[in-house]
Amino acid sequence: MVELDPIPAYNTDVDMPIEDWYHYYYGNYYKEDSYKKHNAGIETAPKYTLEKIKELVQSVQGLTDEALKHQLERMIEPAGDGLYRFTYDQRMKHVTLLPFPSEFLKKIYTAPTTPTFAILAEEMVDLGAYDDVPFLRDPSAWPNKNFRYKIVPGGHDVHLNDPGSLTWGDALNPPVLLCPGRMQPCTIFRPLVLRLPNSFFYVALDLPGNGSSDTLPLGVRFSIQDLVPSVLTVVEHYEWKNFSFGKYFNLAYPGRVSKMVELDPIPAYNTDAAMPIGDWYHYYYGNYYKEESYKKYNDGVDTAPKYTLEKIKELLRNVQDLTDEALKHHLERIIEPAGDGLYRFTYDQRMKHVTLLPFPSEFLKKIYTAPTTPTFAILAEDEINLGTYDDVPFLRDPSAWPNKNFKYKIVPGGHVVHLNDPGCMADDISQFLLENKSKL
Repeated sequence: MVELDPIPAYNTDVDMPIEDWYHYYYGNYYKEDSYKKHNAGIETAPKYTLEKIKELVQSVQGLTDEALKHQLERMIEPAGDGLYRFTYDQRMKHVTLLPFPSEFLKKIYTAPTTPTFAILAEEMVDLGAYDDVPFLRDPSAWPNKNFRYKIVPGGHDVHLNDPGSLTWGDALNPPVLLCPGRMQPCTIFRPLVLRLPNSFFYVALDLPGNGSSDTLPLGVRFSIQDLVPSVLTVVEHYEWKNFSFGKYFNLAYPGRVSKMVELDPIPAYNTDAAMPIGDWYHYYYGNYYKEESYKKYNDGVDTAPKYTLEKIKELLRNVQDLTDEALKHHLERIIEPAGDGLYRFTYDQRMKHVTLLPFPSEFLKKIYTAPTTPTFAILAEDEINLGTYDDVPFLRDPSAWPNKNFKYKIVPGGHVVHLNDPGCMADDISQFLLENKSKL
């Protein structure tokens, strides 16, 4: 269960005398004028110009223009003479909230075993909206260890003003699926997508064990290939026949991917062929199943190390050299409060060390160059200079692709250049996506 700034559910009117509570919700409602107002139906609803409607909604909710568009889509109707009226049931303005005390709410809400994630609006927290229900910000108060929360900047309608997730555009447009790498949340694509054509429907996926997605079952070692079913789940959910992006999915389900963009695809082109098979086994499997290592990888989030926010930022910068803006997008879905002002990473610890199969370069060339899917690879200059792609020369040789369907571009920067500097590739990716769009 996901709760989006759930103010009504955690409301407590316990400080209100019971007679005041009754008259506030019931006594006043049944007075003749009030009763008529709430039950007269849509036909008698006040009429406004569209601009006045927008002004009224904005005065209450403070919505962005885009959010206002979505809000109005199903809550007004033409009323003649260029005017409009609201269509919602007038009684929804004043829904009865029962006067349950905080301890009773705690008892009934923390009892279920359903995994629950609450999104709390920072402005509502600052206004004291949740002060009477401290258990809502105390995961330890939930006996089944099934609750977590996140405070996000914004007001009550932050899910509408800034959904943070991770679809963009009209769902009727040709789809583009974005799959991040290991230990990366789908929010890393936001800076790039905002520079791409708005004539597509973009869906960013949190792979298992990353961002807001559950982990794969704990215990066993898994490989990149074990993540492919997650992509299939999204594809089947949206009932897509064709879509853009998806390397391993393209191999497993040929003909389903219409175009593919590879953003500095280091793992896909990794080859451990020079490593003796015994060494490869112990590197990925033997060491993993040693008692201490196995425990470390499978204990779950609750035992993860805790850090100050500044230390978390330092650790990420040491590995990925992110800009301040890039770091903001990266942190959005990979940490959670751990108490005492500290934080911990939420990704599946096994993602640190995903199994890469020891395919030789010639075999990779054979399976990757066989599909006819148009493919565009973005390669980070820093990785090329480090020799990351030296064992797969066909990646920089379009003539090695027999179907003449491959091109690449080298851009300045490191592995996360699509997050640090999306502008250096956005135009090229846009052009690639728009080519022969009618065939998508």
